Amino acid sequence: MGLFDSLRSIGSAIYRALQKLWASLKEVVAKIIRGALNFFRNVVDRFKRMYLDPRKDNPFIIDLDNCPELREKIKNAPHVDCGIFSAVYDEETDQIKNFETVVAESFDEKTEEVLSHASEDGIVVLQ
Repeated sequence: MGLFDSLRSIGSAIYRALQKLWASLKEVVAKIIRGALNFFRNVVDRFKRMYLDPRKDNPFIIDLDNCPELREKIKNAPHVDCGIFSAVYDEETDQIKNFETVVAESFDEKTEEVLSHASEDGIVVLQ
């Protein structure tokens, strides 16, 4: 499967998962960081603790500023200037799991660099 097809599959899975999630979600719990979001400490380390299966699990993040549809769909979503949605797409089950919204005052240099490679819809698939 090519990168474009993977992104399309992830986008479709995100949409389906969010539809199911929003139907039952009462409120969103967001992790709030006072200061800059540190890519390695706040994103990479979290995914490492999950012991993901690289054959089926695709960790990703979404820049909330570049994905207004996501913000609209999350009931009571925090209105912030800086934040990401991170989760894992499981190719076997075609579901989104281990999701988290992270809100910070700013992004560190590495997070800015990683997000600069986001697709048009703001998604960055991490390898």
